[in-house]
Amino acid sequence: MGLLGGQAYHTEDASQFFPVRTPSHVDNTIRILESLHMDAVVLRSSDSGVINRAAAADTVPVINGGSLDDHPTQALADIYTLQHELGGVEGVEIAICGRLEHRNVSALLVALALYKGVKVTLIPFSGQVDPEVTSYCVDRGVEFFTANSLDPVEEVDAIYLNAPKTVAHAQLLKARGGLGVKIDRVFMERLKPHCLIMDPMQRSDDFDVSVQDKRLAFYRQAQNALFVKMALLSDMLGSA
Repeated sequence: MGLLGGQAYHTEDASQFFPVRTPSHVDNTIRILESLHMDAVVLRSSDSGVINRAAAADTVPVINGGSLDDHPTQALADIYTLQHELGGVEGVEIAICGRLEHRNVSALLVALALYKGVKVTLIPFSGQVDPEVTSYCVDRGVEFFTANSLDPVEEVDAIYLNAPKTVAHAQLLKARGGLGVKIDRVFMERLKPHCLIMDPMQRSDDFDVSVQDKRLAFYRQAQNALFVKMALLSDMLGSA
């Protein structure tokens, strides 16, 4: 918002000031913010129903900055990265590796389902994709495969790394032998020349990256998220 010439007001824990932990009063909160001449609200919450109830207030645009099982702005950034780097999304083959029971993964899959010919290989370190998300994607033509090793990465166009929940979680998985991704020169040589490696998370002792390679798209992906969010705000507030 600042780069667009606007002003942002924020709080790291809005529940200190507004009743946003439950959906019962969040619509009232949105109406109060509208009365304070806010032009848009970005709401991040892991509590069920909060985002939908906030949007139902229908007073100012509400952007989902990450909810219990969805993260649409991250998905937009990921799709834009695939489009920009590979020249298109239709027909893409992607491996999703790591924590699968996470909003980043659900949001990406729902977005990929908008395109034809998409193939997804799931390589879980923990959890599984929400069955409703899988069903939705299958109905729209997405093909799913599951693997218990990294062998399928040799055939894909992109690898999406999704880190464990916390550092402690990562350490636990490592202790159990669940984390075995070492991204080094040997690993990179196994991949297609154009294969992207994406990661929506900050480094947190999750995946061992010990090589520099143009196919590592982490920072370009982060920059694309900035561009996408600026574009979204510009589109929503164009008449504000």
